[in-house]
Amino acid sequence: MKGTFTTKLTVFLSALILVLICAGCRSAALQNLTGKTWRWTSLEESDPMSISAVSDPENYTLTFQADGTLGLKLDCNFGSGIYTVSGSELNIELGMTTLAYCGDDSLDMQFSSLLALVDGYLIESGVLVLTYGAGAGRMIFEQG
Repeated sequence: MKGTFTTKLTVFLSALILVLICAGCRSAALQNLTGKTWRWTSLEESDPMSISAVSDPENYTLTFQADGTLGLKLDCNFGSGIYTVSGSELNIELGMTTLAYCGDDSLDMQFSSLLALVDGYLIESGVLVLTYGAGAGRMIFEQG
């Protein structure tokens, strides 16, 4: 009976340690994402295959806050939203935005449309990659 208790205790403690390690990893990943302003620098699409540079990255920015809120700059407009993270999955729900007309060359509508499709993220060497459409494309961001 003592062996059974010891085995159960060992399994419980091992599971607790794994949970704490995973929580630490998640918070470290969120620390890399939050509290920074990310500038949209390029778009990579898979069908058809193309890579497009964003000519004015400072006009298209995201700022993730630790409380799950999101600040946006969409060219001449500003907005907010909320986000949720689960592992490498990221979901963005856009909230209120101003609705000024930014001109024919603006990417504001494309930017907001793509953000609504985001389904994942990763950070590589200080670069934020937002994936969307189950592999249809990637939005590339740098800290700014």
